[in-house]
Amino acid sequence: MSDTHITHILDEAPLASLSESELESIRAHTASCTDCAQAFASAQLSQVLLTDTNPAVRMQVVDLLVAHRDDSVVGVLQGLVQREDNNYVRLKLEKALSKGVSNGVIAAATCPVLTVRGRDL
Repeated sequence: MSDTHITHILDEAPLASLSESELESIRAHTASCTDCAQAFASAQLSQVLLTDTNPAVRMQVVDLLVAHRDDSVVGVLQGLVQREDNNYVRLKLEKALSKGVSNGVIAAATCPVLTVRGRDL
């Protein structure tokens, strides 16, 4: 996988549906490709936003996504605004989206490996 980028894999399948061998291949590739590392980190954070039931964790993830802007998560954030049942998280999502639109959304920062609730993202 070192000759090809992994973004197509992330676009085609939900992160939770990937096998362990696919995830290992992605991790190996992202060790040497910063663009794919950014996309993988964003996919991991988006997965937490979609699945975690703790509003405090979701708010932390929104903060991380705002700090490490990536235009690929805008659609995820927009969808979450519509279905978020926690008013504080929804407000944070709305602010992140409005800030992203006014600031151009894209930044080339690399998102670090994160640990939320005892698991690496």
